[in-house]
Amino acid sequence: MSPDPKDWLSWCLQNEAGKPVWAPFLYSRRKGTGKSTLCQLVSHLFGQANSKTQNSVEKLTGKFNSTMLLSKLIISEELKLKPDSSQGNTLKTYITEAVTTSEAKGREVQQVRQCCCFLFTSNHLPLWIEADDRRYYVIDVDHDGHASGPRAKEFQELVGRVRNHMEDEESLAALYHRLMDRRQAGDFDATSLNLATASNPIMMRIQNSSRQVVLEQLEEHLAEIKQFAVPQEDLIEFIKRDLGGNANQLRHLMSELRWRNEKVKWDGKDFARAIWVHPDYWVDRGHVHGPEGYKAKIGAMPGSTSSIDVEFIDAD
Repeated sequence: MSPDPKDWLSWCLQNEAGKPVWAPFLYSRRKGTGKSTLCQLVSHLFGQANSKTQNSVEKLTGKFNSTMLLSKLIISEELKLKPDSSQGNTLKTYITEAVTTSEAKGREVQQVRQCCCFLFTSNHLPLWIEADDRRYYVIDVDHDGHASGPRAKEFQELVGRVRNHMEDEESLAALYHRLMDRRQAGDFDATSLNLATASNPIMMRIQNSSRQVVLEQLEEHLAEIKQFAVPQEDLIEFIKRDLGGNANQLRHLMSELRWRNEKVKWDGKDFARAIWVHPDYWVDRGHVHGPEGYKAKIGAMPGSTSSIDVEFIDAD
């Protein structure tokens, strides 16, 4: 079951010293759907002195970011990152890690404890999010009340009422107290996002797109190196180093390509190691066998750190 954003918001307000390890990501293809207004409301609930709003993440991931990390709420609007970018990797750390390094002007880098919660928005579908990334819960907030939609006037009136409530201390306090008294759903967990149960249509679209890109890159590389049995350790290294993925993706990706996983002995070692074999080939006594008498020694992928040499043997 998908988490209720109000559960996340109320949990963060109720647990000021606690740290959620995933963040809501508000997405709409059209502009004028109220993302910024909602962010302003959330910022008011946490308090202007306890929240920071920025476009992108440059200030957060930059050199002097200690002021940002001392805030409880950090809002990044129009977030758009490149896959496996340094900014993206830094942001991952801040979302999940309670202890990190930070630097203030005129001071040395030091370890700091932070309990920030994050809220992101964008008009661009975040296809840079990795298929198995559990840090972002993407919510499609598109509706027909957007700036040029058929219900634009009606929605603008609603936005006006929300802004009036934000400026009214009693109304804002009433909303704050309701959230402070709220009980989260029994399956809600701010410290873990289960993609198997939490995925919604927009998240599944992102996950499938990301997975397909990685799968195609892996398939192209295997075809390019023309090896039909590859040690698992070398495939893991390639996925991490070149595709920005992780070891957990390997079994799923190779299974989709119909390669099978076996444990065999080779290179004179007296113990079996995991290896992935092309569906049209098989391994025996340290060699790969295939159609038309193909025979070659089991080898490492080009560019890997493995010491196994590749040696092709003429077909019998």
